[in-house]
Amino acid sequence: MSFEIAELMRRFANMLMLGTIEEADHEAQKVRVKVGELVTGWLPWPAELGRNFIRWRPLKPGIQCVIACPGGEPTQAVIIQLLYTTEFHSPSNSEHMDVTLFKDGTQIQYDSENSVLDVSCAKDVIINIAGNLTAHVVGDVTATVDGSTNFISAGDFNITTDGNFNVKAAQTNIDSPVTQSGGDMTSDGISAQKHIHCDVSAGVATSGKPQ
Repeated sequence: MSFEIAELMRRFANMLMLGTIEEADHEAQKVRVKVGELVTGWLPWPAELGRNFIRWRPLKPGIQCVIACPGGEPTQAVIIQLLYTTEFHSPSNSEHMDVTLFKDGTQIQYDSENSVLDVSCAKDVIINIAGNLTAHVVGDVTATVDGSTNFISAGDFNITTDGNFNVKAAQTNIDSPVTQSGGDMTSDGISAQKHIHCDVSAGVATSGKPQ
């Protein structure tokens, strides 16, 4: 009877255990967990699933976790929770901030108190869209680019504004025919439609500069 009680107590104690990930096999999506001196076999990878999404979250050794063992058997263990530690600490302690921080410093955070989404990327951002892209901005749009800016379009490139369209550059080059309509065009104060020429004479003589 004492053996049976001891076995029941062992199983009961093993139902929930605190450990750390000892080894991770990303291809097989399995992990081993170390609990004290015990290292489990390969356990199922904790998944993040929803009705409309599946998220891949790579894991690595040293992450603290809680494992549950049905019937108190570590051979049947599953990871039910990951925990913060000194090495893997929380990127924020604000009650208003939701933050995802990556190891290269890339960070996505949302401030629900001020309704501000902040995305900081360590390197490139690539967006592939199979359909249309529509952006509606109530306020201003400001883009600061330290390098070159290139727009490549297989179709028309249209800009419509109720205000002025201003371009300030060291030099503006247009490598195509230009068609202008809907009003006059001026260059350094000289009208393309209303300017006059000086020094006009009959015959084949060339007129002077436009005024």
